[in-house]
Amino acid sequence: MPKERVLLNLLHISDLHFGDKLGGYAVDELSTELPMLISRFPHFEGWLGHHYKALSALHDFHRWFSRNHPHAPVLITGDLTANGATAQFALASAYLNAGTGERNFGLDLGLMEWRRHTISGNHDKWPGSNRIVGRSTTGWSTTFAEPFPIVAPPIEIRRGFAVRLLYIDTDDEVSPFGIDRILARGKFTKQLLALRDQIPPVADDEIRVLIMHHSLMPPPPESVAADEATPANPSRFAPMEIVGETRRVLDHFLVDYGIKVVMCGHLHVPRLTVYRASNGTEANLVLEARCGTTTQRDHYPYELVRTMSSKRKLPPNSLIVHKVVERGRSLIWKSDIFWRNRSGRFVSSSEYNSTFLPGRLSAELQLLPSVRAH
Repeated sequence: MPKERVLLNLLHISDLHFGDKLGGYAVDELSTELPMLISRFPHFEGWLGHHYKALSALHDFHRWFSRNHPHAPVLITGDLTANGATAQFALASAYLNAGTGERNFGLDLGLMEWRRHTISGNHDKWPGSNRIVGRSTTGWSTTFAEPFPIVAPPIEIRRGFAVRLLYIDTDDEVSPFGIDRILARGKFTKQLLALRDQIPPVADDEIRVLIMHHSLMPPPPESVAADEATPANPSRFAPMEIVGETRRVLDHFLVDYGIKVVMCGHLHVPRLTVYRASNGTEANLVLEARCGTTTQRDHYPYELVRTMSSKRKLPPNSLIVHKVVERGRSLIWKSDIFWRNRSGRFVSSSEYNSTFLPGRLSAELQLLPSVRAH
């Protein structure tokens, strides 16, 4: 096998879901409180909020990752908060930013420029309560002061080749009072039109990555798609999905503008899928790297477990490490899922079985079949 050379490392986290206050259980006093009636109503699981054990595990993993890859960006694919409250954004910022989180959690990630690599999720546009419908708070407008879409400067990985990160808001056209908000559906055709005006068509020397919140692949998230999957168009009222008209435009955009990788979150269950996009004439293989929830509570307290149905389960916390490698004369994108197992650490091994994990924890996509000689 040809020797590999790593050209770029990226850390992908998502769906942090910070709650707006600390406390709730004496044994876990730095986690957010559980919503009332959580034991009876599964739909409250989207409001669980941050879990201190996961914050600590992410802190330890990031410390190892940044020590080995000191200049690698950390990308956050939406849902910083549980319901968009200004105080929740403040807690997220304190944990992510350098030095400011220690007063709350005793640890932080020290990401000075985290806003540059973060997109908004549907929960971030909630009105700061569990009403779901309503206009977003000032916390959202302050956190995401720069309008989407955002075309980041190219990251040169070797002479003549660069990675270009493209950030969009998949809730851009979702009404704060409409059915799409209630069903957590994505609607963002205008974002793609604006992005079209900012970038040229396919560029042979550029590896393009679309960073968004909603997933291409629909629920149920436990099912594992085969390579070159092509999901059917969503039904009119399918929850959690991208609306049909936006989805059709997105498929064309992925091919027309040479998108190789899509990073997303939203569904809380990690999954790596090679997706076949088509504009009706041509087709393009795209690697969708869907991160689960990295720091939201992923275990119920035993006091609740004893009263709940055995069918109620939470997916494990997860994150994804991405690499661009040179293998022989080819460029390869590699993605590896890490999940927080019973040891309390993020691991890439499937030694401890989880029913929520996909059939594979790693995936590759050939970006360029042959690298030009220099």
